[in-house]
Amino acid sequence: MKTAMTSRERLSAAMALEEPDHVPLWCLWSYDQDPYNRKDERARIRATQALGMDDTLWLHAPWRLSPEVEVSAWVEQVPGADYALMHKHYETPSGAADHTLRSSEYLSRPEDFGIVGDLNMSHGIKFLVEGRQDLAALRYLLGDPDAEQLAQFREQARAYRRFAAEQQILLEGAYVSLGDTATWLMGPENLIYAFQDAPTFVEELLEIIWRWHARQIEILLDEKVDIILHRGWYELPDFWGVAPYRRFLKPLLKKEAAMVHQAGAKFSYIMTKGIMPLLDDFLDIGIDVLWGPDPVQGEADLPALKAKLGGRMCIWGGMNAILTLGEGTPAQAQQAVEEAITTLAPGNGFVLFPVDQIVAGTPWENIEAMLKRWRELA
Repeated sequence: MKTAMTSRERLSAAMALEEPDHVPLWCLWSYDQDPYNRKDERARIRATQALGMDDTLWLHAPWRLSPEVEVSAWVEQVPGADYALMHKHYETPSGAADHTLRSSEYLSRPEDFGIVGDLNMSHGIKFLVEGRQDLAALRYLLGDPDAEQLAQFREQARAYRRFAAEQQILLEGAYVSLGDTATWLMGPENLIYAFQDAPTFVEELLEIIWRWHARQIEILLDEKVDIILHRGWYELPDFWGVAPYRRFLKPLLKKEAAMVHQAGAKFSYIMTKGIMPLLDDFLDIGIDVLWGPDPVQGEADLPALKAKLGGRMCIWGGMNAILTLGEGTPAQAQQAVEEAITTLAPGNGFVLFPVDQIVAGTPWENIEAMLKRWRELA
């Protein structure tokens, strides 16, 4: 495997649709073996680079509840049930907002959940937003950071830029969210009904989220990140449908891509399932990197994907992590690497990535098999 570029140069070439020295391999880790997890990002980056892989450093923008908001929380025991109800009450200058989740092995205290997060969907009983009457209070729940938060963030950003320069890696402004936030606030079923029953309400909701979302992007771009990484795990057509995606999300995503490009950064968009009906939309939006095409759980048609996006957009994915690496054999891992590289690498614009993360319990022999075949073909 030829190596003549730094990780920063290699990934930058792939995103620019130029020829790298070899096909980059990048992974998202939540592995149980140190340092291949999220406990120490800098240790992980050094370890992955020692394997010849590429890595990136993620910088998250700060935000907070508006200071006028008063929060109270309590737990309600449910007679005869194996769970309790956890309540949060937000009192704002424009009215109250109430949030109720059930407890589980993952969630036992009200302080363990917040305005946004996946547990809101799986554990939600009373969602923060149920209708237009809740939007006035919501404006206070998605607030901007205060001066102290911004100062701490800028200090962290300086340290991250120094480390990124030292390691010659890319700095990503990570996990800004738009449709995902709407799904966390309302729950997917309620949001799907609202597309049909109250479309103007959905537009008003997204406009509030967009103001918060755009401010986070501005904060990250001010710190000269190389990439804005937009999470669209819950923007997929399985939730939104194609027509609602085009009506509600696409115009805002085009505005976001324009903001990012004006600052000289790349716009990376996460969608790991249901991508095939939206490929022309992704091109129209101005996405630079499609993060997460998965031929197994995501049902991505790799040849069709290459035919449509090749030479026009960087494809960051190409194989599956959860089933292929997590439950398959070393031979299956190697076959997946070969299929991804032979299909997607010709003509440049490809980063090999087992979608969407290498989780605890993944057999290390499968990871080694992936690395071995990648080194042979890259």
